[in-house]
Amino acid sequence: KEDKSLEIEGQQAFEFNEEEIKSYEEDQELAILNLISVDRSVFDNDQVYGFLTNYGAILKNNYFSYQDINGNEIFRVVNALNPGTFENDTKTFAIVAASNLSLTTDPVDEAKYGRQLLEYLNLRDRKSLDLIACPSCGRAEVDVIKVANEAQESLEKKGFPIQVAVMGCVVNGPGEAKSADLGIAAGRNKGHLFIKGQVVKVVDEKDMVSSLVKEAELITNEGIEARLAAADKDAAKIAQEDAEALIDIQGDINNFKLKSKSVVEITSNEDIDT
Repeated sequence: KEDKSLEIEGQQAFEFNEEEIKSYEEDQELAILNLISVDRSVFDNDQVYGFLTNYGAILKNNYFSYQDINGNEIFRVVNALNPGTFENDTKTFAIVAASNLSLTTDPVDEAKYGRQLLEYLNLRDRKSLDLIACPSCGRAEVDVIKVANEAQESLEKKGFPIQVAVMGCVVNGPGEAKSADLGIAAGRNKGHLFIKGQVVKVVDEKDMVSSLVKEAELITNEGIEARLAAADKDAAKIAQEDAEALIDIQGDINNFKLKSKSVVEITSNEDIDT
């Protein structure tokens, strides 16, 4: 029932009647995680948006959706107070993360998605692979979904508990996926391997998946800092040159040259005067 104590500038707690609850029970099997501020202080919108987008969630219809590499929704995050949406001026102290377990009939998959949901929200130590891929665009010179599927199949067999990103181009890829432990971005018939946004090695396009698997094993055994220290010294420079070549060929469709940070700055952590 409506709880007046939950009202914040016109918002109120969700209220479901018996028919709605019955419909949900018949049509869906949901795993629901409620995140509520104990002292009822409102969440910082910028932090919520930043956290979710860094983990690859997509904002659509004013809620966040996290999808697998095939576009299937794994879970969504909504404002727990009516009307349930996230706006620029939203003030809320309650957030709901929900996963529709009915989308899979395999109990093993249901358990896997449940664990992943907690891992994505940093509420459980990562013990499984989390692979994210960009939706692809006109810059992509490879079949991103094909590469991502091959990478996921190979990496899952190894059981590495890391987040891996497969990106279509080096122009934006390392920066957009800099929260990932490991990633690779295509471009100019190469694969640009990066760790936490820093390009550490450049390989042939045909070796993208095998290089990801090899580096994932090294990160698991040696740690991220050790692998960053072992980066090829010319990797960031090559990434910059390839990004600029792509822009010259394809045009600056993403206003890359107007951005305050270039690929080499992102990948080398150095500020460069323009």
